[in-house]
Amino acid sequence: MDEGKIVRERQREIIEGDLRPTGSERFFEGDLIVTGNVRDGVSICVNGNVEVYGMVEAAIIRAYGDIIVHGGLPGRAYLDSGGSVIIHYANNSSIVSTGNIFIKTGATHCMLTADNEISLDPERGLLSGGIARAGNAITAATLGSLYKTETVLEVGITPIFRAESQRIAERIEFLREELDKTRKVFDLVVNSDPRFLSKRQLKLLDQIPLLQMKLSYLSKELGKYSRMYQSVQKAIEEDLSGGFIRVFRKVYPGVKITINFTSMQITDMLEDVIFEESGGRIRCRKPDGVIS
Repeated sequence: MDEGKIVRERQREIIEGDLRPTGSERFFEGDLIVTGNVRDGVSICVNGNVEVYGMVEAAIIRAYGDIIVHGGLPGRAYLDSGGSVIIHYANNSSIVSTGNIFIKTGATHCMLTADNEISLDPERGLLSGGIARAGNAITAATLGSLYKTETVLEVGITPIFRAESQRIAERIEFLREELDKTRKVFDLVVNSDPRFLSKRQLKLLDQIPLLQMKLSYLSKELGKYSRMYQSVQKAIEEDLSGGFIRVFRKVYPGVKITINFTSMQITDMLEDVIFEESGGRIRCRKPDGVIS
């Protein structure tokens, strides 16, 4: 008789009711289902998918798979997914996804980061306040609000590349400023007549070797970070997706859009539009192709 087929199912844990804090981070090996809410102070790491039938309060959920929240995020939640995230709504929360973020009704004053797409319901999906970053596309019914709420959207570059580019650029700026200040002090001490130096400046005469070492260090660091920046920029150029932003209803003043390397501030209310980048400019067009 032939040996029977072996079927292995991924481990799944079901928590009936609310998931409450235990004072430390909890780990779950497989999938996790919570039939109630995830309460304030909970911190969990799940080696699978997570599904919550209630709300996720001020809690932290990290999952290697998808995260689904049927209720929503009322405030100060943090979700980090190795797959996609599906939620009803979010307020003042942070969501990170290596795939997509799908939101049914709205996200207000949130930090949203998705390697692929951020998508809100085309009829009632409101994205207002906060920052939304996606590698390929952001779609929503409404962007911003009548009150000119500052809302930032970035697409076209994988968020991790954009963040790394910004971090390195800030480091380069700091090194340049430090190098400039150190060089000025060094030149002042070396090229001045000691008789005309202040007491503080005279003390620097003993530190000339240290100033030389600092100049050498800063120069090497600046060169290193400049090469890193060039490498990241090359990776970004290879990664460019030609991203777009689709607004089905209205986009209000106060919204700032960045596609690839180009930015645009919305100054007038627009309706039913698509934003795309071409030739270093952001173009706004209607779905029928008419460009404004």
